[in-house]
Amino acid sequence: MTKINIGKGTKKFTHYYKIASLSDSKIISYRVKPSNLFADVLSNKKIIVYGDYDILFCFTNNSLQNQRYSAKFLKKTFCEIVNYDLSCSDKLIDIDKIEAIAMFPSQLTCTLNFINSGLTNKYINIKVSGEIKVDLFFLDKVSSDYDRRLVKQDINDLENEIVKEKKLYDEKKDIKKGKNQSLSIQCWQFEPEDNLTVYDMLEMDLEILKNSVRQIDIKESDNYKEE
Repeated sequence: MTKINIGKGTKKFTHYYKIASLSDSKIISYRVKPSNLFADVLSNKKIIVYGDYDILFCFTNNSLQNQRYSAKFLKKTFCEIVNYDLSCSDKLIDIDKIEAIAMFPSQLTCTLNFINSGLTNKYINIKVSGEIKVDLFFLDKVSSDYDRRLVKQDINDLENEIVKEKKLYDEKKDIKKGKNQSLSIQCWQFEPEDNLTVYDMLEMDLEILKNSVRQIDIKESDNYKEE
């Protein structure tokens, strides 16, 4: 089935999360990694994009004598509505035949903000930002059928060409075989007159030649084969 690009849409987004700070630990590295991303057409103007990503943390404890390193991650789901524009009239497009493919054109970014609330309550505000790009494709079954017909026609043409080549080969083979078959012919042996050269004999018609020279011998053969 042929896919034809008929439109696109983009949207920038920012997601905020709040988590409790890891007690007696210090975050030394963090990043966000996309996991799953899906897109479905809602209407002739909107697409729903949803999926999830992981926020990974690498941290160490605050102990100077027995320092250890660990890693954790948070999986977050999201859902965004993306508007799109078609490159052709939406009246000519059946929404059921549109396929939407979403992607992140650039790496997602993640920032942390540590907040102290009182003596014991510590929180981390997480900010994840990025951009969603959506391409829309029209599933052109007609073009696909047309392509299949072209392929079938090419196969038929090839088969016809093979048949023609085989027929030509058989005809040549039959002609060659016919040359090797027995032929019934007559041979004459002549003794030309003194005033008749070989060149003159070659230029003569067979009947004139037969009347112009003295025939010595006539042989008939039914077993002559042309080499």
